Amino acid sequence: MDPAFWSDLRSLVRTIPLAVSAPRIMRAAGERTTQFMREFDNSVQPLLDATITDADLRRTLTESLSSYATKSSFVVAGYTAMARIPFAADIAMIGLAFTRLYDDLLDEAGGPTVEGRLRDLIEHGLFTPTSDTERLLDRLYREIDGRLGRHRDDPLYAAAATAHQFQIRSRDQRDPTTSDAALMAITRGKGRYGTLTVFALMRPNLSARERELIMAVGEALQMLDDYADCESDRDAGIRTLATEGRLHLVHVAGHLRHTRPRLAAYYGRHAVREFLAVCYLAMCVCFVDRRLPGLSARLPIKAAPAADTALSTGLVRTFRG
Repeated sequence: MDPAFWSDLRSLVRTIPLAVSAPRIMRAAGERTTQFMREFDNSVQPLLDATITDADLRRTLTESLSSYATKSSFVVAGYTAMARIPFAADIAMIGLAFTRLYDDLLDEAGGPTVEGRLRDLIEHGLFTPTSDTERLLDRLYREIDGRLGRHRDDPLYAAAATAHQFQIRSRDQRDPTTSDAALMAITRGKGRYGTLTVFALMRPNLSARERELIMAVGEALQMLDDYADCESDRDAGIRTLATEGRLHLVHVAGHLRHTRPRLAAYYGRHAVREFLAVCYLAMCVCFVDRRLPGLSARLPIKAAPAADTALSTGLVRTFRG
């Protein structure tokens, strides 16, 4: 094993105190996955069926959006448990499906025209779809906006607008001259405001203090994503601190350990356990994917039905989008 393996493993060992609630989460993962999938079928699938006329595209989008929304809902549900607020499963599913589709449109189409049109949708609610996929994006947005019924001064909308700005800035990650400081700023911004946008779906009028805590958590989640995608990003010509050898699992673990007392002071020591355990399990998943790919490939998750891909079957890929 190379030194990176042992360094990452030591990071997981040092962060074990975050995993107090992990066994309970693992036992319930299969049932929760089924619940999330059922809500996707109720809230998102009808919008897919109404907007995507091509059967193959509809099937592809259903698989992609349902997989991402189901897995990411563990993190959102962990936040609501920590904040002691109801988990709005319908809003979570629609919001996460929107997030995934928005990312896909930016990645596939790109360019200033698409970026500007999506900015108008996010900042002003103005959008004229030019394809079935864009019609679905528009329907998802209208559905979220209608179900939430919030004023435009809610922190959700400012967070989404800022997250979009950082998504545009992330194109600089393909520029070999972009500095490490700029890469760090992009990582922090994407993580902070992307996570804030999703969590703000669950609670209106987030206080300034809670927003800052959520954004601190978002930094760690984006760092973990960059760590997990290091090889694929490098192959695609995308530069992150991970691809540059400046971001390792020890940095993610250290950030979470540093944030833990602040979360406990705000939400309560017992209230934070489920959320932190979800974060810890996500680190385990990413560690196995990167450092033990042979083990990851042998685990019977990829071919299993989605309802059976629980953490208790091996942890692999349950939290990967």
